[in-house]
Amino acid sequence: MGIIDLIKTRRGQQKDKKFYQPPVFAQVAGIIKKFQLDQKFFLDTTDSVDSTRCGNPARTEPVFLSLFPLLTEAQYQLTLAIIEKYNNPYLSYARSPGELKISRQLYQRHPHLTAETLQQHSWEHLVVAESHVTAPGESPAGSG
Repeated sequence: MGIIDLIKTRRGQQKDKKFYQPPVFAQVAGIIKKFQLDQKFFLDTTDSVDSTRCGNPARTEPVFLSLFPLLTEAQYQLTLAIIEKYNNPYLSYARSPGELKISRQLYQRHPHLTAETLQQHSWEHLVVAESHVTAPGESPAGSG
């Protein structure tokens, strides 16, 4: 195998490991449009898992993303307000209004979740999970 083939193979393997992280603004705007959210959503102060049902346990329904979301002025203001209120890295992976609300709580409890975990698992279950979710390279709590 020549050097060029080796480089192509390594680059191909690296590309397989990367997960797409959509821009936060586009993700939140897509959720606002899909679920037709308004100021009532933002003013609702119940951000806990007990009061918020994500309604997407299998995480099979992606949000339509537009590179340049076309929003009304009210939707634009709501998008900015939500990003400011729930500001955390997990917002980019939310797929429902419930996940927007619990994203901060999930990030505070498990700040080292991978993109793969966020995209493939129910956030509600991740938040209420009794077992300790560990960062890559860490040993689980209680072992050792």
